[in-house]
Amino acid sequence: MRVEEPGWKPENGTGLVPGSEVIKDPTAVNTGKNDAWIFLKVRVPVKEIILADPQTKRKQPAQETALFSYEAAKDWELIEKSRKDGFEESIYGYRSVVKPGERTTPLFEKVVMVNYLEGQLKASEKLTIPIEAMAIQTGVTTPEEGLKRIYEVYLEQKEEG
Repeated sequence: MRVEEPGWKPENGTGLVPGSEVIKDPTAVNTGKNDAWIFLKVRVPVKEIILADPQTKRKQPAQETALFSYEAAKDWELIEKSRKDGFEESIYGYRSVVKPGERTTPLFEKVVMVNYLEGQLKASEKLTIPIEAMAIQTGVTTPEEGLKRIYEVYLEQKEEG
């Protein structure tokens, strides 16, 4: 399994200001020999920062905030979301089986930096959005049980192996 981001250019991810939009289009390629269910784990950095209200432009109280947002495509289903280790972690399952050599559609097309008050983040701080692909071959359970159950089977096999 391999993650690819055809439209991502690392130089576009530097010097971002509040509200910046950056093309980021993660897909997963099935590099295995079997049809597979594919999952992507997205980790967005979280910081305690002060935001500006988009309507009133007024300062809001400081709070733990995911620094980037995105809109997941309809081909993907959110399986779980949690916060840990300074990241908001989301697991998405691809709604279709992916054959060997094929790729998923992008999970999202862009990320948007939150509308924070300037000076809340250090200019030298490098912010990353790590994305990890996971897969399990088909046949481990029935598609009717849903992606959440298929992901649970993946986790069970990972713990055993």
